[in-house]
Amino acid sequence: MIEACLSELTFLLIEDDGEFDNTLQVASKALPSQIYTAASAEQAVAILETQSIDILLADLCIAGGDLCQAVRQLYPDITILMVFAADDIKLLLPLLSLGSIDFLPKPLDSSTLVRLVSDITKKVCLQQKLTQSYSQLEVEKEFLAVALRSIGDGVMTTDLNGKVLMLNSMAERLTGWSSEQAAGHPANEVFNIVDTLSGKKLASPIEQVLATGKTLYLDKHTALLAKNGVEYHISDSVAPIFDEQHKIQGTILVFSDISETYRRRQKEQLSNDLMQDLFDNMETLAATLDADGVVVFVNKGALAILDMVLADVKGKKLWDCPWFTSDQELMRRTEEDYLQACKGVPILHDVQIYTVMGMFWIEFSLHAVFAEDGSLLSLVAEGRNVMERKRIEDENYSALQHLKLYREQTPLAAIEWDTELRVVDWNEAAEKLFEYELAEVTGKSWIDLVARTEDRQRVKAVWQQIISQTGSELTKQYIITKSGRTILVEWHNAALLDGSGVVIGGVSLAIDITQAQQAQQDLLRQTKEQQDILNTMADGVVMFNTDARMLTFNRGAERLFGYDSDDALGMDLSLLRPESDRPVVRRYMQILRDRGANAGGDDSYEVTGRHQDGSTFPMLLSVVELPMMEDGARRFIAVCKDITEMKSQQTKLQRAMKMDALGKLVGGIAHDYNNMLGVILGYTDLISMKFANVEGLSRYIDNISQAGERGRSLTKRMLAFSKQESSEAKAVGLNALLTQQKEFFEKSVTVQIQIEYQLSDSPWKIWIDPSELEDTLLNLTINAKHAMPDVGRLTFTSHAISLSATDASAIGLSANDYLTLSVSDTGKGIEPEILSKIFDPFFSTKGTGGTGLGLSQVYGCMERAGGTVRVYSQLGIGTEFVLYFPRYRSNEETASAEAQDTTLVQGHGERVLVVDDEPALRELAAEILTMAGYRVLTAVDGRDALEVMLANEFDALLSDIIMPNMDGYQLAQRVSELYPAVKIQLASGFSDNRHDSAIRQQWHEHILHKPYSSVDLLESLASVLSAEQA
Repeated sequence: MIEACLSELTFLLIEDDGEFDNTLQVASKALPSQIYTAASAEQAVAILETQSIDILLADLCIAGGDLCQAVRQLYPDITILMVFAADDIKLLLPLLSLGSIDFLPKPLDSSTLVRLVSDITKKVCLQQKLTQSYSQLEVEKEFLAVALRSIGDGVMTTDLNGKVLMLNSMAERLTGWSSEQAAGHPANEVFNIVDTLSGKKLASPIEQVLATGKTLYLDKHTALLAKNGVEYHISDSVAPIFDEQHKIQGTILVFSDISETYRRRQKEQLSNDLMQDLFDNMETLAATLDADGVVVFVNKGALAILDMVLADVKGKKLWDCPWFTSDQELMRRTEEDYLQACKGVPILHDVQIYTVMGMFWIEFSLHAVFAEDGSLLSLVAEGRNVMERKRIEDENYSALQHLKLYREQTPLAAIEWDTELRVVDWNEAAEKLFEYELAEVTGKSWIDLVARTEDRQRVKAVWQQIISQTGSELTKQYIITKSGRTILVEWHNAALLDGSGVVIGGVSLAIDITQAQQAQQDLLRQTKEQQDILNTMADGVVMFNTDARMLTFNRGAERLFGYDSDDALGMDLSLLRPESDRPVVRRYMQILRDRGANAGGDDSYEVTGRHQDGSTFPMLLSVVELPMMEDGARRFIAVCKDITEMKSQQTKLQRAMKMDALGKLVGGIAHDYNNMLGVILGYTDLISMKFANVEGLSRYIDNISQAGERGRSLTKRMLAFSKQESSEAKAVGLNALLTQQKEFFEKSVTVQIQIEYQLSDSPWKIWIDPSELEDTLLNLTINAKHAMPDVGRLTFTSHAISLSATDASAIGLSANDYLTLSVSDTGKGIEPEILSKIFDPFFSTKGTGGTGLGLSQVYGCMERAGGTVRVYSQLGIGTEFVLYFPRYRSNEETASAEAQDTTLVQGHGERVLVVDDEPALRELAAEILTMAGYRVLTAVDGRDALEVMLANEFDALLSDIIMPNMDGYQLAQRVSELYPAVKIQLASGFSDNRHDSAIRQQWHEHILHKPYSSVDLLESLASVLSAEQA
């Protein structure tokens, strides 16, 4: 080692003494070192700057103290040897303070020099080696410290007593102890471990290693409890530390955190357990193999069919297991399947394996499982029971044989095509249908052969759908036969596939449906005609079955019940009746099922229908049963007629008849009453004229006249009620009349009731008796007052409207222009139970305070005016009467009525015959006329009048209408025939219009109504006479 060191040393010799140089040359032969020489200090510096020098050997006189000091400062590792003579001792002293310099006295022989230099060089070599060793040791120490800090595992060392010496950083993190804290503590205090399965504390493994001197590995279920309470699953090992004499000096414990790995393994174990259960519970046979095809696992199903356990097959090649060993060829093919699967080829085919029950068909599959790097990990084999499929395949094969026979013998045309729609084969039925022999069409384009020109593109599109399996399984197509006939063919098509599922053509069954299509079109046309007929019917027609499910629903039914036909089909028939009637419907359906339609009942029934919106209406229902269908199904037809309008007309007719009968009764009473009033008022006028000068008499006469006038007003109302038409009707402006009467209406109600007008600006007029209209409005006003005893509002609203036939018929009118007048109040309303009775004569809710004639007069007035009245009421809200007046179309009157002259019109001696069966009225009329200057004769009835006229000439005839033996109309007719110059004036308190068709219009228009005043009588007679004279 020293010789090697010497050979590596480099010397620098500074000497200008030739003798010493020779000595050194001799010595150098004994020293294997590299030697550089310099004769001066300058040369020495140059060599030091360029070469690595270990030993500097210099003459003290040449090198001097300065050079030595500089070398010591710049190159402290160089060993310096100074050669000096005896007289150089004074130069030597300053250098002694530098240290690390050896001195050699002159003279020196070569042997001495060699010995001295050798000793020094050995010393230098040893020093260098020692320095290198210390440096290497420091490097290794630092490397070891870095390695311990950088290593991913925790490292802990202990001494011979099991006390902790040090922890690396990972060990500090896992234990929660710093290395300084842990040093000197017992290892089992720092390294606290437990069993994860039992939770029990484990003994320290360090003590066991110190005792045995053997490396120890801990159980995989070991957990380290850190100082802070955190638990880490660890994997660790403990090994002894030996010295050079193989004595234990301590232990080193290496451990790593495998918590994530442990949890992953636990999950994998759970997954494996689940997979094990899954495999065992699979209905298929399953096995896993390693990369060599050796069985690793087999599920219970696969073991059960051979009555084996896993140990019987585990470790064997799959093809060497009992399932396959019964057939050598099967073993060979299974091994070949394994080799193909190892290449990534999926294996799937049917095989027959051995079981304790005999040979068993399975669908065998085998596929490989590869790692991410592409290496083979394992293989999975599966067998699925296909015994049932095999049985079906056998049956299908048999069926195919039958199908082949059927194809040849069926009357349906069967054709096989290639992918270009060329005929490959067909049966005899196809030859008969298309009139071509097979040889004539084989390989030829079917489209070009039989398709019509206009159909060819569509046929191509259909064929593309068939071979692409996207549709057209059933189509209809016209074709041209060989003879030129055009027939309609129904095609049933399917794509033809080979064993791998590739389309290789198609097959079709063809049926000639030309006649069937024509029959179907005729049936559809007939059905459509029937449906059109049903839809044009105004009545609803519904067909239903024995389950009360609706089968047809015409448009009349849609309008009647509000349901769309699509929604109604399939619905229960009882939905067309109110819910309260549905039990009746169910009972009726039971009768239909048991005995059929019309069993023990009428053909038609009046029932209540129900609209979809919940409203109801009266309905006439007729049900008949249709002939039973071939399958035994029974159907019924229900004809539903809305009789709302008919019921309304019946109600109106009944009311009219009631009003007519009552009118006759009231008219008769009014006639007699008028006669009495006539006498009273007439003689009142006579007394007033004859005794005008009697003091105080006029007051009594006025009281009598006022009472008589009230009586006359009552009879007038009774007569108005009894009349069928107004005798004083004329064109009236409705708004003007309302405006004139507003003050009167306000006086008729209390001050708490506010009257409002909302009148249209229409110029239309109506034809009506103004006084009758005034009475009608007054009646409505008074009724409103009684409905609002405290406060309220009465509103009169007019509108000009045009009603269509549909709108008008809904309220019993005809299409026309109408003025409507709404009279609405904010009173208590009318109860729904009595709303339909309010127009009945003598019906009153006021008790003794009402006559029951007010609304009857309103109704009668509107009937005579050609209109109608409608009432709408809601309890607590109020009531509205709406009057509909037909628009009057004529030239409006341009002249205003002349002011009436109250002066009595005098006669000029004209001869007048007065005819009346009431003596008092007869004498009263005669008295008034006589006082007015007429010559008067009287008669008690018509016959008496004719006898009087035989003997006398008359200018005028004044006759009552209602008389015994011959009434006034009959008398007038006879007089007009016998004495056409005689002017006729009829008077009556009642007219039943029995002779309307036989009388002249002017008689009817100018009747003098009883009771009349003397002014009325004289004016009427003067008017008749003046008209005659004109």
